[in-house]
Amino acid sequence: MTTYPGNNKNLGAVAFRSGEVGYLTGALAAIKTKTQKVGYIVGAAYPVYKEEEALFRRGVKATNPSVQASTAFLETWTDTVKATKVALDMVATGVDVLAVNADEAGIAALKAVTQKPGVAVIGWAKDQSALAPGKVVTSVLQDIPNLVLNAAVLTQQGRWEGRLYKFGLKEKIYDFAPFHETLTASEETAFKTIREAVTTGKIDVSP
Repeated sequence: MTTYPGNNKNLGAVAFRSGEVGYLTGALAAIKTKTQKVGYIVGAAYPVYKEEEALFRRGVKATNPSVQASTAFLETWTDTVKATKVALDMVATGVDVLAVNADEAGIAALKAVTQKPGVAVIGWAKDQSALAPGKVVTSVLQDIPNLVLNAAVLTQQGRWEGRLYKFGLKEKIYDFAPFHETLTASEETAFKTIREAVTTGKIDVSP
């Protein structure tokens, strides 16, 4: 999760284009919400997640300007009590779609909020639909081995430079889990259209 720019010689770094999934989860939340209030929770305020959070907000507003986005940096990946409280507090304000990227703490929050009627979540890192069947709209999938492979290929081909390389949807580092019939056909089409525009660069998701 680096922002190291490289030394312009031989030392570089690889990272996710996190703004892509930030924007897309925001867009999806805005498509899905019935209360016009959505939320995003992440474990820490690292630069990569600050970018993700900012793009979540941008995706929400670009998709439906009337939707209000609430976001929170937990500063923990393991404090299940804190994560659950933050998530439930958001739901208490009317948030009905919540994107949760917070590892162990996030799993607890996901399980808690999906017990509330009408609340859905977007999971992270792997397909979390089994944690709350019918309540997990989708999950952001991350392929870290493929991220490393992309760097290895650049090195093998002699094209590695001392800079920061970012990979995402186009390179299949990111993907989304199946919707498991949580979206209507029109909602799914709307999301896929936005996803394609982000992947091809028609929608700018730079920080």
